[in-house]
Amino acid sequence: MVPNVQAATDQQYIRVGLESRFKDRSKITIKTKRIGMGYSVNNGFREEVDLVSNSGFSFSPAQGYYFSVQKVFKNYSQAKQVVESLKELDVNAYPVILYRNTWNVYIGGSTDKESVKVQLGKVTGRFGFTYSDIMKDNQYRILVEGQGDCFLIDVDKYMAYPQFVSSTYNSSGVPLLDLESFQYRGRIEIGRYKSNSLKAVNIVNLEEYLYGVVPGEVSSSWPKEALKAQAVCARGYAILKAGFRSDSTVNKPYKIDDTTKSQVYKGYNVETKATNQAVNETKGETVTYNNKIISTYYSSTSGGSTENVEDVWSITSPYLRSVPDLYENEPELKPWIVKLTKSEIYSKLLDRGMQVGSVLEVIPEIRTSSGRVYSLRIKGTKKNVVLQTEIIRTALSLYSTKFKVIKYGDKPDTVVMQGSSGSERKQISNSYVIDGNYQVKKASQSLEQYIVLSEDNRTNFPRIVPKNNNTIYFAGQGYGHGVGMSQSGAKGMAEAGFTYKEILEHYFTGTKVR
Repeated sequence: MVPNVQAATDQQYIRVGLESRFKDRSKITIKTKRIGMGYSVNNGFREEVDLVSNSGFSFSPAQGYYFSVQKVFKNYSQAKQVVESLKELDVNAYPVILYRNTWNVYIGGSTDKESVKVQLGKVTGRFGFTYSDIMKDNQYRILVEGQGDCFLIDVDKYMAYPQFVSSTYNSSGVPLLDLESFQYRGRIEIGRYKSNSLKAVNIVNLEEYLYGVVPGEVSSSWPKEALKAQAVCARGYAILKAGFRSDSTVNKPYKIDDTTKSQVYKGYNVETKATNQAVNETKGETVTYNNKIISTYYSSTSGGSTENVEDVWSITSPYLRSVPDLYENEPELKPWIVKLTKSEIYSKLLDRGMQVGSVLEVIPEIRTSSGRVYSLRIKGTKKNVVLQTEIIRTALSLYSTKFKVIKYGDKPDTVVMQGSSGSERKQISNSYVIDGNYQVKKASQSLEQYIVLSEDNRTNFPRIVPKNNNTIYFAGQGYGHGVGMSQSGAKGMAEAGFTYKEILEHYFTGTKVR
């Protein structure tokens, strides 16, 4: 169910997977010397244990065999007392946190089951305890080591990992967790999530999350109105994609991550005064259509026109329409040319299970109204394949689908010019042009491409061509899927004097910022 505008600000925390830095790790270290450990239940966090270690805290998968004391303890101290007694029998014993106010004691840890059986024999009948059968690795357990102490985390029964919060503050009064060389607001959850390696999740207030997104996505030196537009876009995206949830879920620990697959999020390290101010000045605001928060997609550069969503993904939307992007005068990625040999194209297709044989020809079959390639036919000696929409971009490692295919012998900068005696075909490279400063001059011979501005788009005309028949040039503009807001275009509109609301309502048809 899509939340309404009022409900969007009722809750505060989201879960963000820190995939760019802490995915599939064999070890993760929290360097903060004093931290609190607790659980989030019904989206409410309660700290239960205060942990102190001058060397920080190291987390690693506990992949060995263990058996447990058949008794539950209310706190760490009770479990620790039993551990100290058991260690006198020359066994490896650990306090284990299972859930809120629920501790146990495990013995073992070796990947050699027979050695753990020996430890079971040593403790059987001692101290009045009974013990479980030996347990194999469940792909949940974690070993936490601090200065001179350690304990285990096991979520097999209650299916919730504990979360960690800083007990100290920086000079600005912000409690930060040092996750190795990176700092994060909020809380950190480290888990295995039914795997052999570790992942880290940041549980963070939505607005504070945006502090680390806006400067991760765009430069803090951009005009304020562009930064505010980015903040509003990122807020709506996070609300709809992540949802408000802080409780641990071991089967699906997060819905968004910190990479370009979701939104680039770099935590506290990249925060700036300008980007934080942009977040604060738009607090709670989102882009709405019929009073509902919308999916505010965005990409780096459109190349002169954004795209209708149905021409990129298999959905339709009245507000994700193609619009002119004529203020994109300083694109983050300038017009580009990707040069691929036919054998490289063959290899890229083979990586996706497409065996076309030797590549003969590459033909754009269908273009969208914005000039993007919707359907691309690749002819091979064995068979032909047709790539469509975003598969074109990802399969061939292109920046966007707004491109022209240039082959040996082409004259791609040829245009039809209208003169007093009629029309004629001429190459731009042999012509005089009016540049962006309205100066008439001979077309530059150093440019790879010429860009021609029309009333609703930009069109590229490459000057260079492949030197042989074995190479194909993909000459294009834009960077990303092209749906929704262009970050480069938003910057240009802000420089031209548009407000963030005007920017957003331009890119998202029929919407209001509220």
